Parts: sequence; C-alpha cells; structure tokens
Amino acid sequence: MKAIATALLVVTASIAHAQSIDPTGHWKGAIEIPNNPMDFEMDLARNDRGELIGTVTAGADRATLPLVKVSLDGSSIVFYGRSDQQFHAQILSSGTVISGTAALSGYDLPFSMGRTGDAKIDPPPVGRAVTKSLEGVWNGALSASGRTLRLIVTIVNRPDGTALAQSVSVDEGGLTLPTVVVQNDAHVTFEIRGVRSSWAGELNAAGTELRGVFTQGGVSIPLTLTR
Repeated sequence: MKAIATALLVVTASIAHAQSIDPTGHWKGAIEIPNNPMDFEMDLARNDRGELIGTVTAGADRATLPLVKVSLDGSSIVFYGRSDQQFHAQILSSGTVISGTAALSGYDLPFSMGRTGDAKIDPPPVGRAVTKSLEGVWNGALSASGRTLRLIVTIVNRPDGTALAQSVSVDEGGLTLPTVVVQNDAHVTFEIRGVRSSWAGELNAAGTELRGVFTQGGVSIPLTLTR
C-alpha cells in the first residue's frame, strides 16, 4: 500500500508539473524543409477569457497570420493557421523549447522553436461602422486556373462606432484573415491583411449582392459576394 501511495504521489506531481508549463511568449524557430529550412516566429498569449490565442509570422514577405487554433494538453501543444497545415509538438520541461512536426504539402517535417521574450500581438484592425445593409455574412467563390476557392466575409459593427471584419478561405484550411472594410455609400472596399489582397466593388440597392474585383499579387479576378 505504501508503494502504491508513493507511486500515486509521483504521478500526481508529474501531472501538476506538466500542467504548469505556460506556452505564452514570443518564439523563434525553423521548419526543417530539406535543403531549404524555413524560419518562422510565433506569439502566444491569453485573451480576457484565459484562452490561448496567437499569430505566426513566416515567408519571404514576413506575413503575420492569426492562429485559428491553439490547444494545450499538459506539455503537448497543437496550433495552426490552416487546418491542413497543423503543428503538433511538445514543450520541454524547461518551458523554453517547443519541438515537433509540421504538416506541410503532405509531409510531416520536424521543427523546433525557442522562447525569446514576451508575446506581441496587435489587436485586430478595425474600420468605421458600416450600414446595416452591409453588416453581416457574405459568401463568394474565386475561380482561377481551374480551381475554385470559397470565401466568407463577416462584418460586425461594434458599440464604439467601428466595424470588425474577417475573411475566411474555406478551401485553404479555413485560413482566417483580418479585413478592413471601407464603405462610401454603395462603393465598398476590403483590405485583407496578411496576404496583401483586396476587393473593391458595389453594393446593390437591395443590400443582397456585392459585385466587384478581387486583387492579389497583381492579378485581378471578378468576385461577387451574396448575403
């Protein structure tokens, strides 16, 4: 009985220690892509409800994208900005190193990161409040090179007189990007942050359709959004 009690104490202590690891902070590391390692950074913090939130910064243009999910189970952490590009890892007992694998283009690639300081997460960008005919959820689809990408844009007015918006690329793992909406009567523009893209067009009189052009990387494609 004494041996069992000792074992239980050890297990309980181990669980408590695992649960005490705090992943918040600024992290730097690299994904070990063969012959082309990719540096990236991550910021993790907690919101007012105590939930983990974060951003990841990577790529030649150092684009910063919000994480769609961050989950922590003891020392195991899962995070991603796209559901088809997930990162599964362990936080070492020191709390200063994260090591695991990243699922990219059908491959599980090793990565590791080190904590370098405090997290720095900017609040989501906002614009001026929009009319009720523009506020809401809009759906559309981009068609290019034989591929269709569904897009959902959500616009919400806030009590402080600003509008908060986001764009979700459904077929790119639910990639969610902050969006700034500007409305001048029927003329509407979206500035989609993180991937340097935009949309400009007109809201119809019935408030049921946004017809315009989506632009990214010098390429412009017609895009109609419906409520």
